[in-house]
Amino acid sequence: MSALLAQHDRIVRSVLMRHGGRLVDLHGDGVLAAFDRARDGLNAAVAVKSAFHSAAWGEFGAPRLRIAIHTGHAEWRGGDPYGRDVNQAVRLLGVTQGGQVIASEATIQEAGNDASRAYSAHDLGLVSVRGLRNPLRVFSVMPLDSAPLRSSPELGPAVAVGALLAGGAEGIALLARAPLFAGLPEEERERLGRLLRPRRYTRGEVIFLEGDQGTALCLIAEGRIRIQLTGSDGREIVINVYGPGELFGELALLDGEPRSADAIAQDASRVFWLQREDFAAFLDAHPRAAMTMLASLSRRLRHTTRVVQDATFRDVPARLARVLLDQAARNGQAIPNGIRIEARLTQGELAAMVGASRETVNRALRGFEQRGLIGWEASRITITQPDQLRGRAEGD
Repeated sequence: MSALLAQHDRIVRSVLMRHGGRLVDLHGDGVLAAFDRARDGLNAAVAVKSAFHSAAWGEFGAPRLRIAIHTGHAEWRGGDPYGRDVNQAVRLLGVTQGGQVIASEATIQEAGNDASRAYSAHDLGLVSVRGLRNPLRVFSVMPLDSAPLRSSPELGPAVAVGALLAGGAEGIALLARAPLFAGLPEEERERLGRLLRPRRYTRGEVIFLEGDQGTALCLIAEGRIRIQLTGSDGREIVINVYGPGELFGELALLDGEPRSADAIAQDASRVFWLQREDFAAFLDAHPRAAMTMLASLSRRLRHTTRVVQDATFRDVPARLARVLLDQAARNGQAIPNGIRIEARLTQGELAAMVGASRETVNRALRGFEQRGLIGWEASRITITQPDQLRGRAEGD
C-alpha cells in the first residue's frame, strides 16, 4: 500500500508543478492545493485524473478520485489558507462521487473561455451542500475527449463558457443601472460584474434574517425584496421594499455588525450577491464611490425616520395613503383613469407596510374607495385622485 501512496504523491506533485499549483497539504491520499488562476486548477484536475487512469496500479486498479474545485478568497496564515471559500471547497467535496471532478459555478465563470482549457463543463444544476443555506450550482468537469462516467449524476449538455458568462454580462448591465456603480469605467464594471453571484428566491423565501452575519450586499435583477422588522409576537413592520436595479444589505458590510433587519422575497426574485471582500476592494479603489454610498444611506435613513414619524404621529389612513403614493411613484403605470400600482399587494402586505392590523387597513381602503380616491381590482390598486390622496397623507 505504501508503494501505491508513493505513486499517488509523485503524480500529484508532478501535475501541480506543470500547472502552477501550490501543494498546501498532503496527508495519506488527501490533497489540498491552491492555484492563482481558476483555469489552471481545472486543467490540473483533468490532468491528474488522466495521469491516474494511465498509470499502472497493479491488481488494485486506478483510484477513483474525487476532486472538488471552488474559486474565492483565502487568508494565508503560516503557509495555510483559511476562510469561508476554503471551507466551501471542502464542503463541495462532500457531494462529489468517486471518479468525479466537480467545480462550482464561481470557478467555471472565473476560468472564462480560454483557448488553453483542456476540459469541458457539464451543468449538474443546484445541489444542497452541508453548511450552506442556499443550494450551489455545480458542474462536472472532464477532459475534452472524455465521455461521461457511469457513476456521474445525470449530466446536462456541455456548457460553453461564453454562455455561462452571459450571467456576468447581466450583472454588468445591472451595475450600470445602480447609482453606486453607474459612474465606473466600463472595464471596471466588467471586472466587478464577473464577481457577482446570482441566486433565485421564491415568493416569501428568506434571504437573510436580523442578526445574521453580513457577508455580502445584494442587487436585484427581478422581483421585489422587502426589508422588515419582526417583533417577538410575530408582528411585522416593513421598512422598505426594493425593486429591480436597487441594492440592499450594504449597511452590515460597512460597520461589520450583524444584519439589522430581515430581507424577504416579496415576489419570485433573482438577486446578485457581491461579497464583502470584493466590495471593500471596490471602495478602496474608488474612494469617490463612498460619497455616493453615503448619499444612498442618507436617503434610506430619511425614509426610515419618516416611517417612525408616521407610525408615531399619523393615523392609519394617512400612513396608508403615504404607502400607496410611494408604491405608485416606484411601480406605477399611468392609465386613463389614474395611476395603477403594478405590484400586486395583499392586504396583509399593506398592513405590514403601514404598521397596523389587516382589519384596520381594510377599513381604510374601503373608505378611500367609497370617496373615489382609489379603485381596487385583482389585488391591483389604481389611484384615481392622487392630489386628494396626497392631501390625506399630509393629514388634511
